[in-house]
Amino acid sequence: MLSDRCGSLTQWNLNTLLLEKQYQLGWSSDCAVTFNKDSTLLAVINFLLGYYYIYIYLTENSLLLSQCIIKRHFEQRLKKLAFISSGESERILLFYYDIGIEIRDPYNLQHVVNGSNIYEELLKPLNDEALKKEFKTMFKDIIDEKIYYISDEYL
Repeated sequence: MLSDRCGSLTQWNLNTLLLEKQYQLGWSSDCAVTFNKDSTLLAVINFLLGYYYIYIYLTENSLLLSQCIIKRHFEQRLKKLAFISSGESERILLFYYDIGIEIRDPYNLQHVVNGSNIYEELLKPLNDEALKKEFKTMFKDIIDEKIYYISDEYL
């Protein structure tokens, strides 16, 4: 993937060195990209002027499938985005520093899946601050190691 100054993202086949796809982004700043498991969807994330811009593209034809803009609050800093799937269902996990996870539908990014504030729900029964701190550390380590398990009821 190569982001150019004209606002497009170019995908190359490294085996043949041929151009595969070109995605029109509309901005020329740096961005983060990630594919889903079977490489049919591409997520592009950009942070600009206090907002996160998230775009989902179909890789088959480079068409924009869904988009959303999330205003960044001080405590709401996006750490990373990951695709998860269960059977035919696919979701996007948005990992935030300090405030947890959001689950969104890649086909309609405006829709936040009910029960997506899992992090806060898991902290509720912990009355002891030391336990909460230990849980936060453990949760961070799990996220860093890319072990994602979400109950089927949230998919």
